[in-house]
Amino acid sequence: MRGKSREIPPAPDAGLAEAQAPPDGPDLPKLGLFKNVTEAIRKRFNNDDQPTHSAEGTKSPINFLTANMDVEAAMASVLAHKNFRPLFAKSNEASGWFETALKLRSLDNLESFSIPDDKSEALWRLEAERLISGVNDMSADVLFPEIGIPGGDYTFLSSLVTDILALDNICVVDNEVLAREFVPEMHSTEDFDRGRSYLRQRMTSTRQTKTHSQALTKEKKQDYMFALIDFITLNLARTLVYSASEATRSTSWGYSCIACIVKYVAKLKVVARDPVAFAAKCLDTADDAAKIPYKNPGGDDGPSSETPQPTGMRTRLYGGHGNQFSDKMQAFYCAQEMLVRIHIINSIKYVLHGLQGQSYLTATTTTYEICSVVYETGLERFRTWVHQERDGDLQGTACQKSLAMARPAFELLQETARALREKQKQQPPLRRGDEEHRTWLRWKDIISDEDNTLGSEHNIDDHLLDHSIDMHSIEEIITILVPLLTASPQIIVSLPEMLQAVTITENKPGQHQKSSLSMEAGRFKAFFCLSAVSLTEAEAGLASEDTSSLSNGLMTRDKLLRGPKVGQIRGKTFMSSQTNDLKHSKSHLQALTRANHEMSKWVYEENAVMVDCKMYVWTTIFFALVLAVGGVAIGFTVRDRIKAVDPFNITTYCWVLAGFSVLVAKSVRVEIWSWRDFLRGRVRCRSVTELHSVTRIPGPLILCKLLDTENTTILNTRGPYNAVFQRRNDGGFSIDTPLTMWTMLLSGLIMVMVSTTQGPALVCLDVRRGTRYSTISHDEIVRVRTGRTRERLVCVDMTRSDSLLPIQRTNFEWRAMVGIYRKREARFI
Repeated sequence: MRGKSREIPPAPDAGLAEAQAPPDGPDLPKLGLFKNVTEAIRKRFNNDDQPTHSAEGTKSPINFLTANMDVEAAMASVLAHKNFRPLFAKSNEASGWFETALKLRSLDNLESFSIPDDKSEALWRLEAERLISGVNDMSADVLFPEIGIPGGDYTFLSSLVTDILALDNICVVDNEVLAREFVPEMHSTEDFDRGRSYLRQRMTSTRQTKTHSQALTKEKKQDYMFALIDFITLNLARTLVYSASEATRSTSWGYSCIACIVKYVAKLKVVARDPVAFAAKCLDTADDAAKIPYKNPGGDDGPSSETPQPTGMRTRLYGGHGNQFSDKMQAFYCAQEMLVRIHIINSIKYVLHGLQGQSYLTATTTTYEICSVVYETGLERFRTWVHQERDGDLQGTACQKSLAMARPAFELLQETARALREKQKQQPPLRRGDEEHRTWLRWKDIISDEDNTLGSEHNIDDHLLDHSIDMHSIEEIITILVPLLTASPQIIVSLPEMLQAVTITENKPGQHQKSSLSMEAGRFKAFFCLSAVSLTEAEAGLASEDTSSLSNGLMTRDKLLRGPKVGQIRGKTFMSSQTNDLKHSKSHLQALTRANHEMSKWVYEENAVMVDCKMYVWTTIFFALVLAVGGVAIGFTVRDRIKAVDPFNITTYCWVLAGFSVLVAKSVRVEIWSWRDFLRGRVRCRSVTELHSVTRIPGPLILCKLLDTENTTILNTRGPYNAVFQRRNDGGFSIDTPLTMWTMLLSGLIMVMVSTTQGPALVCLDVRRGTRYSTISHDEIVRVRTGRTRERLVCVDMTRSDSLLPIQRTNFEWRAMVGIYRKREARFI
């Protein structure tokens, strides 16, 4: 019987503990006698024909964490505003469009803070050398330095993040002033006004607390801030540069990312010298710019009839002259710079908020779990990525390009964890006196398709964790927390489009790209989980048997193929359970592969699924012909041998029986079967029940196939249980079988329990094939009330005792997330 304490993820040495049983899968159809014999013969004679992998045929390993970048090339990108040529002009120099270069103002420039050009360039060079050195040598500065953070807890770390975010607001307002003048299409009035309001409040609170003594000197606190900024930006720079292919890392993509980070970090460090004075100066400049009439290009007021008169601020921004061509190039340059900058700055803020740890679930920041899992799902083993944030928010993507570009981020995280483990072996950490808190990282080695075979232990045992390390200081926690936050779908999912936009202008018209721009990492699996648990809070908390965290979820394909008895088996001997799991996984996987091969031959129409059934049709016709020919044979052979009996009456009866058998065989499995389709050996199935009757494939597996291929077919669906499907039509294919938990999870539909004012409810995280980005967060109530949301698949009524849960699509709001729903016997209608 389960206790009432909150469930704590198992330690690495807890292999004998009972594991949660996955939901029951369907009983797959067994091979018939004829197919069994054919399969045995094929295996017998094909064993010697299997291809052997020689050393000559193996592919060279991909270098995920290498680069060869040059500091001078990076500085050329940083100083591009002094000698600006658009990227398309560089690719078309023969056209003579830009015979002379232009000197423009740059985003994140230091001129507004009274820093001369030569000193600005020196500061930028220092940052460029630091980043280029770290990107070229992945082993450098992998661990966060032991700088002795006061208190050694999250409180001081949170205060550091708050101060850095305050510095970021100064940079935001300063850049929005420039965007307001030159790139109004990319100017955010919301960020502009919110930043000004925040700076005013910050300055007021700073003046009120200025007289209070502080334990740290200004210089010492700056050292802590700079160390944190350097570590975050170096990890982000590595992630961005390594996400591209080896041939693309040292092109405009890598240097554009480095240049953006260089100027942003230099500006943060300059502002950190005197935040109050620079905030006041920034506010003065922003208030001056706010007086200029601003016309939103996306507004409905029509074109402006007047051009605002130049003010002092506008004159300063234009450099004292009004060259129209220069103005357009300034706007073009700012737009080109902001293309990369917006995503990079948002990524840095995302990592900072993750370090700050404002959790919705607990009153403290010492209890949380951050988990990132790349796993197989679906019938064709495509990869899905689900990430759980510190406050419990879930993100997911099934975009294969994003997953390929995420591989270096996971490799970087794995190397960081290994480096920390080696450091702890060489220098055993001192145990903290407070044993009520434990923070540890669990991870599995990243597995590629080339390393993963059917008989591999990696493929059949996801409950075993390969590695685990405990963290004993806040510096060690930051070492793991930063790269784990960087390996998030929110950061990675936009990289394919950004990479394409940055590099698309490098080729001349008509020139084709010879190699891939993004990383071609192949398919892989990964698991990383950072857990911080307060034992006192865990013992006082209440756990739900119907929910779990992402690290204990059962949505992976390997776990779903283990069968319903894994929990009971694991309660016995460990080695025997592993052997039984391997046998069951192999047999189930083979049956699933055969069924998927058969389903791949289906032809999807708008309202039906056409299935080839020539064997069934010709067997029926053959049986009817035997009856008909046998009846004729009886008529001619019996003749007068039976007295008072006309033998041709028996022939008639045989003919009637043959026709009746054809009619029965034609009507018993489907409601409507035209003679044309019957004679051509095919049948149109218009419901799941008919499809199961014709193919003998279980209904849950059919539903899984339909959900898996919905984005690639034209099939429309109708009720009564089609709420999960997106294309619905009254005359469509009938979904007349409820969806089981097994079907939902294998298809990529993860039900998450949330808390509402009316009680618990379920919300679906859709990570099926074709999903670019999906998320479930705690601030959904804000999204609903502001109109920035979409319909979701939800279950509001969970009071039924028969495990039949009605689901619907609607706008929905909730207060907090509870966990991933894992009730095995649940069915959705």
